[in-house]
Amino acid sequence: MALPDTIWQGGQMTDLPGFTGTFDGTELFEIVAPGNASDGLNYSITSAELVALIAQYQSAALVITSGATLVSPYSVPLLPSRFLIKKTIPSASYINFLSSVNYPAPVMIRDIAGNADANPITVSFAGAETADGLSTVTINTPYGGYIFNPLPAAAGLGFYIGTA
Repeated sequence: MALPDTIWQGGQMTDLPGFTGTFDGTELFEIVAPGNASDGLNYSITSAELVALIAQYQSAALVITSGATLVSPYSVPLLPSRFLIKKTIPSASYINFLSSVNYPAPVMIRDIAGNADANPITVSFAGAETADGLSTVTINTPYGGYIFNPLPAAAGLGFYIGTA
């Protein structure tokens, strides 16, 4: 009895069928270290771990030029990991994080307009989460900012702060 074409029957890695399922973070990828199969060892990495690893190298920044108001705060997406505030019409800004478990890498929030003293940036966190015990963090120094590092699950939810 012949096997369906979608079942791998052995051979080269390049002979594997394309993945057609839905990613849930548990899929495994193979890594050969140090990059040469004859000299290295094979390791597995889940898709969730791979996303976190790749996100650490993500350096593109998103410039926020409008919105982020008290009535309609800016909700920080998972990527990119750099958010620069430079509103066309200067005003106070409000930024909300999702739960820290969602972020695969540190997130930077920074004033690049140089007017945070007159137009502060207030950063808030999901639910009862905090950053270094603070329920909100205010950036009120021109060109100031912070890096919000998600705490590992074992340390509890929330962030710890680094300087931008």
